[in-house]
Amino acid sequence: MQFTNSIIFDDEFYIIEYSRVLDECNLEIVIVFNPIDIRFDGYGSGFAGKFLNKNNYDYISVFSKNRDWYQNLNKTHLDIINVASANYSRIIGYGSSMGSFGLLLNANNLSLDLLVIFNPRGIRSTNYLTSANDVKEWFFDISSIVCSSKANYVIIYDDKDKGDVDSIKHLLPIIKNRAQYVKLSYSGHPSNSYLAELKKLSKFILNIFKNNDCTLVISNEEKKNSYFYNFNLGVNLHNRNHRSCAFYFFEKSLQINPNAYEPLMYISKIYLDNGEIVRALNLVLKCYEFNSEDDVVIKRLIDIYSILGHLDMSQKYREIYKIKFGSKNSHESSLL
Repeated sequence: MQFTNSIIFDDEFYIIEYSRVLDECNLEIVIVFNPIDIRFDGYGSGFAGKFLNKNNYDYISVFSKNRDWYQNLNKTHLDIINVASANYSRIIGYGSSMGSFGLLLNANNLSLDLLVIFNPRGIRSTNYLTSANDVKEWFFDISSIVCSSKANYVIIYDDKDKGDVDSIKHLLPIIKNRAQYVKLSYSGHPSNSYLAELKKLSKFILNIFKNNDCTLVISNEEKKNSYFYNFNLGVNLHNRNHRSCAFYFFEKSLQINPNAYEPLMYISKIYLDNGEIVRALNLVLKCYEFNSEDDVVIKRLIDIYSILGHLDMSQKYREIYKIKFGSKNSHESSLL
């Protein structure tokens, strides 16, 4: 199968990409709002395009360059999307996390027949406030979302995740009875990573796209052997102050994926709470080897070296933080 990709718009905020399958006359197109590379099929997809092309879908992707929660999307961008999708008889919207916010924010200005939303974020209250990278703040009134009367919704979320649950609570009065909800307990954020690990995501998404079938069966054995399930169960227990149980599931998740550093960060926090500062430091240094671009890891190193009285090392990582992320909030403690 051959397909062609073209950038139909590119400015300081967004890249809008249009892709179509060659030698086909597709009647359906997917409009994707994703600020990051969502790995539908385990190979990396580039704006979800690899998965969509492989399964014979044309698509338009709206890629945010600066993770601005799509606050700068305006009529010019929307007109370009609508013109590119005008000749299709069915238009599907897809969004995950921040992308789901962008999709909901602009749903009324796109001729959508179906919205597929993973882990909605940012829908918190009538007077909405968010920030991106601690750089800029936006205010958004949720009442301005008046959902299209013809569109149906499929919303997939982690019913044990507070951010997901809060967003669903505020979406319910707006979408009302036009949505199907799929609960994936302890799947984490975003849940599509969990489904991809279980090799169920592609079939699940295709079933939704084709006939709104949300049937999904996950066995207890699959959960038991899932990195994401064990890790997110540990996070949930940690947030409820069940530290010893959380420790068990973090270690179990590391047995499944030894290269993951997120469980190590939580274990380091448990060590810190227990006063085992050196053990915590060794784990965070290991996390830094895995990912030196994570601001939380660098902040944790700043804090631990300050606790130990190694002010030269604390200053070293403070300077690294400033170089990578700017000076704003560099003094704030990651232990809060």
